[in-house]
Order: sequence, then structure tokens, then C-alpha cells
Amino acid sequence: MINLDYTLTRAHLLAFQKLIPQRLAEAGGMSYRRDRWVLWVVLVFISGAGIAVLEHVSGHPPDELSSLAALLFGVGAMVALMAQRSLAMRKVWLRDGGPTLAVHHTEADDIGLLFTTENFESNCRWPAVLDVTLHKDIVVVWIETFNGFVIPRSAFADAAAERAQSVLARANR
Repeated sequence: MINLDYTLTRAHLLAFQKLIPQRLAEAGGMSYRRDRWVLWVVLVFISGAGIAVLEHVSGHPPDELSSLAALLFGVGAMVALMAQRSLAMRKVWLRDGGPTLAVHHTEADDIGLLFTTENFESNCRWPAVLDVTLHKDIVVVWIETFNGFVIPRSAFADAAAERAQSVLARANR
């Protein structure tokens, strides 16, 4: 049995977020970069269509400068709203002492993994583990294509315990 006690940091979570695009590419989905460009094209198209409809309804002939200004204002407003929402959610999602940044305890045995914090407990049997990723700063136990448990590599007492965790995870899938 392996027992680990650790606290996740924002750096660990950012490392986990950077692994998601790799998983997406491996799963055959679009890349985040391409998705971002598709989103921008869709936003510009919707803004342009909205401008055309407004100009048609108002009866005024389209003026290129006013159309461009309206398009840029619409896209800028959408970006500002998305950024504001993202920042607001980040403050709530990652509060100090909350479920994500709390002190974690993980136990690994022949049956599976037990992840606990002060207010949270989750069991994961070995057949439910899809993969284990050993990253520079973290170990991710994937239970879904884009969802997994993050364990800092610093939580392992030594390299032998980390290798045991990885071998145990892969052997019991």
C-alpha cells in the first residue's frame, strides 16, 4: 500500500490543464489552437450578420467604417465578458483551503485508489483507470478522457514509490 499526503498548488493545476490539449489530440479531436480560430471566425461571422440585419432593418445603407466599428465593438464586448466570467470563476473555483487546494491524502492498494480531503472522498477501482501520465511536476491518474486525479510528484517520498505507483496503475487496469 502507498500513502501520500500533499497539497495541490496553482502550478500543479496549470500543468494539468496543459495536458488536456495533448489528450484531445490523442483522442482525435480538434486542437485547442484550431478551436480558438474556429471560435473567432464564428464570432466575426455572427457579428457581421448582426450588423447586416440591423442595417437592413434600420433602412440605412451600410457604411464600411460604422460596420467595422460595430463589429470590433461587438467582438471586444464578447471577449471582455468572457474574460470577466473566467476571472470570476477562477476566484471561486480555486479558493485557498477549498476542495482543490486543500490537503489531500491518497492511498493506493491492490483494489484501487482512495482520494480524500477534509470534505471530499473518492474511490477509484483499478479497472476504471484509463491511463497514468508522468509529467515533469505531476502524476495524473486519468479516469475519463479529460478528467483525472492530480498528484504532485513531490508527494512521493522517493523515486521507488513513484515507480511503484505507475507500475501498480498500469498493471491493474
